[in-house]
Amino acid sequence: MCLLGSSVIRKVAASLFAIALSGCFSVPVAQQAMQFDSPGLSPTSPFCEAIPEPSVHGANQDTGLDPDRIRILTWNVHKGANAGWLTDLAGFGAENDIILIQEARLSDPLRNVLHDDDLHWTLAEAFRFRSFDTGVLTAARVRPDHVCMLRAMEPITRIPKAVVMTSYPISHSFESLLVVNVHAVNFTLGTTRLREQLEAVADVLARHSGPVLLAGDFNTWSAARRRAVDAIALRLGLQALSLEPDERSRFLGQPVDQMYYRGLIPSGAIAVRVRSSDHNPVSAVFRLAGINSESSNPS
Repeated sequence: MCLLGSSVIRKVAASLFAIALSGCFSVPVAQQAMQFDSPGLSPTSPFCEAIPEPSVHGANQDTGLDPDRIRILTWNVHKGANAGWLTDLAGFGAENDIILIQEARLSDPLRNVLHDDDLHWTLAEAFRFRSFDTGVLTAARVRPDHVCMLRAMEPITRIPKAVVMTSYPISHSFESLLVVNVHAVNFTLGTTRLREQLEAVADVLARHSGPVLLAGDFNTWSAARRRAVDAIALRLGLQALSLEPDERSRFLGQPVDQMYYRGLIPSGAIAVRVRSSDHNPVSAVFRLAGINSESSNPS
């Protein structure tokens, strides 16, 4: 493990030196740095203190997600460094209801793809690089009714990682789906900082009684890191999505991208092989649990 840590640190140090020389890197002072495409939408406090409870006034109307079929994809786009990623993203945007993107750079071409696919998006900025806000972005076919973010500092690189939380109404339901898009801290010699980041997320999820989708790039490149994430998910009553065959990208032999869910039933899941990123996106179709008498527990 020490050899692994030393190798990782050397690579990171080289990358940081290149960034420092460029003079084009900055971290926002405020923890809360978000952008939206939805007029009138405003974030809560930096610590997501006011996640709303399900409506007590009546069920959502036809403007929400389809409770029988919610198509979700999560993808680390490698900062758009690989050719063809915008073309692939446009295709995924047409095929899914919610897309979670990590390492998103808010460029005009990205904005155009999201607009052309008629997606409403929210970006939580981790840092700014070469004039582009960079972080995690969640886009969906329906407007979110609530957004907030968390940010955690990498202990070695001092570059933040962001989490964005968005809740979406579900048609003909009293509940909202809380979607948590995670880019987990990566360059650590142990799991303490990773667990601290996810405990802050867990504090918010514990206050939401409705369905939850927790997904993203968890940087679980070791068994210890995977166990730390799984333990928090288990405590929150979340299940890990199963893929068969499992074509997720692996780093040091371990898959790093995952979906965890609660109050949902998966009807299909796949990792899509691509050349446009160093991560293969993970896609799944869910339905709201308990919407009919034939619902059964997933395998």
